Amino acid sequence: MKAIEKDLELGGAAVQVRVTQGKEPPHFLTLFAGRFIIISGGYSSSFDDTTEKTREWSVPDEYMLQVYGNSHTNTRATQVNY
Repeated sequence: MKAIEKDLELGGAAVQVRVTQGKEPPHFLTLFAGRFIIISGGYSSSFDDTTEKTREWSVPDEYMLQVYGNSHTNTRATQVNY
């Protein structure tokens, strides 16, 4: 579901915010219950390129994660080079 559709469904009550990688607030991490994983790569931001219609992205076959945190409100895993 696109953000615009969700906003209409909620009667305009939804608010969008941009969360900077590595500076996720505790209430955001709580949504993922300690299962928030950051994988390198991905799509370019729609703020940067709105002309591209089809984009491909996949998770690498092998990767190493560094896990930070000690509760469901602050735990995240970030891909690191090995």
